[in-house]
Order: sequence, then structure tokens, then C-alpha cells
Amino acid sequence: MPRKFAANVVIAVSLFGLASAQEPVGSAPTSRNTPEWVTRSDQNAKMLLDVDARFYPEGAASLGISGLDDQTIDLKPQFQERHGEATKQVIIELEKRVEQEKDNSVRQDLEI
Repeated sequence: MPRKFAANVVIAVSLFGLASAQEPVGSAPTSRNTPEWVTRSDQNAKMLLDVDARFYPEGAASLGISGLDDQTIDLKPQFQERHGEATKQVIIELEKRVEQEKDNSVRQDLEI
């Protein structure tokens, strides 16, 4: 995995954690009004988190993803290749979203 790609994934995951630190993704709305751009940005970051949760479900709860407690790490053949390919597909989708995004705040998060 190229270093820049890995760094981008780490940054995206970190930003997701910061943006959703007060309220896990998928939780019920609170009296606090989350700006729409933050919700959309969180959904973009969640795409990467979902890939990691699929391959490393034991750590999913720490990422704010619930419902995977009964699953274990994916150790089927070609684990690294499959994980890398799944991550690559999400990155491709996020790159498409950058081109289409009109909101500067969401675009900025995607460009990171």
C-alpha cells in the first residue's frame, strides 16, 4: 500500500472520529442540530471505516460501528489483497465525489 494512500486513510479515519466524537454515526438525532455538511462528510468517511470493519470487525465498535460483535477477523486467503482492493474501490468513489461536491466544507474533507 503506497504511503500517501495509507496516510490519506489514516487522516480520513481521524477526521471521521473528530467529526463524530460527540455522536456516533447512525445514532438517534439529539436536540443538537448537526450541520448537514458534517453529516455528509461523516457518511463519506464512514465508507472507509466500513471497509476496515468488514475485515477487522473486532475493532469496529471503537470506530463507532455497532452490530459486529459476533464476527472475527477475516483470515481467508489473500487478505491483504482483498482489503487493499476494497479500500481502493472506496477511494475511487470518494475521488468521484470530490469532483461532484458543491459544498466547500465537504469538498475540503474529501480532498484531505
